[in-house]
Amino acid sequence: MNNEIISVVVLSYNAEKTILETLNSILEQSYGSKNIDLIVSDDGSKDSTESIVSSWVNAYGDNFYSVTLLFSNENKGVSHNCNKGWKSSSAKWIKTIAADDILLVDCLLDNKKFTNENDIDCLFSYMKCFSDCGTVDKILPSNDYIDFFSLSAREQFETLCIESFNFAPTSFLKKEVLEDIGYCDEQYKLIEDLPLWLKITKKGYKLSFFENVTVGYRIGNSLSNSTDRLVNLNFIQQIETLHQTMIWPNFPLRKKWRVLDKKIDFFSWRLTAKLFNNKRNKLSLSFRYFILLFRPSSYIVILRKFKRKKVV
Repeated sequence: MNNEIISVVVLSYNAEKTILETLNSILEQSYGSKNIDLIVSDDGSKDSTESIVSSWVNAYGDNFYSVTLLFSNENKGVSHNCNKGWKSSSAKWIKTIAADDILLVDCLLDNKKFTNENDIDCLFSYMKCFSDCGTVDKILPSNDYIDFFSLSAREQFETLCIESFNFAPTSFLKKEVLEDIGYCDEQYKLIEDLPLWLKITKKGYKLSFFENVTVGYRIGNSLSNSTDRLVNLNFIQQIETLHQTMIWPNFPLRKKWRVLDKKIDFFSWRLTAKLFNNKRNKLSLSFRYFILLFRPSSYIVILRKFKRKKVV
């Protein structure tokens, strides 16, 4: 099969338990591994990720068009890791995958076919959730969010300033778009997706969608949450900085109340974490919910419900 070369960038950090599943899913692509520029970008793993990847490449690397391994002794954050991998690509299209997720067998073929038939710069699709215990009966994004992709780039930017949702694992992006917007903003070490989508849509590139399931998304503890910790305060700080620099300055006057609303949200996390030693339990969660009662959005929701009942 003689197809256009596509770069697949694997982002890894301490992924010794899962990365072989990811790599094998790339090797088994129906698009043909000889048409894949495989790039593994590691963010300073402290486990056996590097040796596992090196051994796998020694065994299967010749099956690919090319293989690039980018290892580091220093952990510089997910945004830097993305940029490192993306800048190493020489292909027109880049498929990014985390080292704990998998590509479904027709992922590249389906994405490339859709972009060939449509004028698209950034493409997304459905992902199937799974866990270490097996398949989870859940497909993301939910239907509530699909209308987002029918909006113009400007409308998508305005929507993302208010609300975001998880669609990053299915991204299929033109490299020239990443070059044009200056790649990820590396000041955000823990979050790469929302700042990136804001930069892309603000620049006028529309985020498109097609209704195929292309990625297996592993459900588990994330950087921003865990079962016993209330909140990752570093993550909250970076989200707040993002709002201060990229989101709040773009709010029109009629939406400035959202600034206060979000400030109370951030304050609730910081105060609750301080008072309860950042422990997640019923008391700490109840305290935070009490603070959230002072958000303007709480009363706006009540007013809207009242107006609907009055109309009926």
